[in-house]
Amino acid sequence: MTSALAWRDGVLRVETCAGSWLLDVRRQQYCRAERGTTAWFVSPHAWMPFHRLTMGGDGHVRLSLDPDGVSFVSGWLHTAGCERCDQGLRRLA
Repeated sequence: MTSALAWRDGVLRVETCAGSWLLDVRRQQYCRAERGTTAWFVSPHAWMPFHRLTMGGDGHVRLSLDPDGVSFVSGWLHTAGCERCDQGLRRLA
């Protein structure tokens, strides 16, 4: 796995440029959280169902929230020295 992906205690952490996605694959539930938040500190009410996680070779990730893939969230895998985040910071300056 890359540094943007981590597996711990049955939860897959996906680090995106906008924050973390925590996925309980066994229960097929996910929540979005700030980077560094552990699954133990997330409210039970924050977890939502998901259907499928897809990762492209270009770093694009997509979480389908229904079987047809009509409803979804998407983002980019975040890595150390992330060029996408650096570009965003330069635009703000």
